[in-house]
Amino acid sequence: MLLYGMFFVLSEIRGNGEALVGYAKIPMVIGLAGWTYTAGMGITITNWAGSDAGTFITIWGVGQAAGIMFSLGFTAAFLAIASRDEYNSTLAYIAAAIALLATILSIVQLVTNDGNTAATMGSIVGITYIIHTIYAIYIGRGLLSRA
Repeated sequence: MLLYGMFFVLSEIRGNGEALVGYAKIPMVIGLAGWTYTAGMGITITNWAGSDAGTFITIWGVGQAAGIMFSLGFTAAFLAIASRDEYNSTLAYIAAAIALLATILSIVQLVTNDGNTAATMGSIVGITYIIHTIYAIYIGRGLLSRA
């Protein structure tokens, strides 16, 4: 739902910010595909007696890469939104900075050898997605008021 709403908003952007829109959609779709894949693999692990640690590590790695791609897409999308006069550019720049923070933390989570650090980074990234959702709701309410 969040992705559909963002794509709707991004589809309205023409001229200034249009190149960022074209870039933003690709990593967002890759991230969604990765999360869909990992959800399916999780079900497979649960139902298949022959699963092992390698399968779990594959799910974790794909999930991390998907999270990085999703965050990159949101960073570009919020920068595109900030370039437009129709939207509150200050909030969009804040959302873009938070998305960039999520990207950096996702990369740290991927490369760290410490499980506690990885868990902390994952928790913070989860909070950033909540902030993205709240901002998307704010944008959606603005769209409703235009109708």
